[in-house]
Amino acid sequence: MSALLLALIACALAGIGGRDSALLAGMAQRGAPRAGLIAVAGITTTITTALAAWAGGEAVALLVPDARTMLAGFALLIAGGEALLVRAPRVPAEPTHSLGALGIVMLAQQIADPVRLLVFAIALARHDALGGGLGGIIGGGAALALGAGMPELGPWPRRAAGAVLVIVGAAVALTART
Repeated sequence: MSALLLALIACALAGIGGRDSALLAGMAQRGAPRAGLIAVAGITTTITTALAAWAGGEAVALLVPDARTMLAGFALLIAGGEALLVRAPRVPAEPTHSLGALGIVMLAQQIADPVRLLVFAIALARHDALGGGLGGIIGGGAALALGAGMPELGPWPRRAAGAVLVIVGAAVALTART
């Protein structure tokens, strides 16, 4: 399976119901302009996913194959643990409706969320930063839109994806030789 398809599917599943989705849904419910929310979400998702893919691509040249496998497994474990344990915070009672402030908050939330960690791990393991990044942007964006548009899904899809990521991450990390 190519890095693009693998990242698209994995990021779409892991990103549903994330912190960024909950923030967008809350802001939309409180009257923030939808067009601005979509624009900010698209920009921040593209920036953070591209950074994660670039970091994974750069790490390929720095590490030996077994270290790459171990690091990819650890990234999957951390992504799964975050998806299982970290709940989406409540939307502030009086949001500012500032798109700049929303962008800063979303950048901070997305920089090390499960979707970006998956993109890093896939770019590292598959040696394909471009494919992993593009798949992550598409899959992560789809999950962000779905989570923001359907907040009634709740935390269960995210927790199920987190459990799968923990299992896969442990299996990948254990395959690395010492």
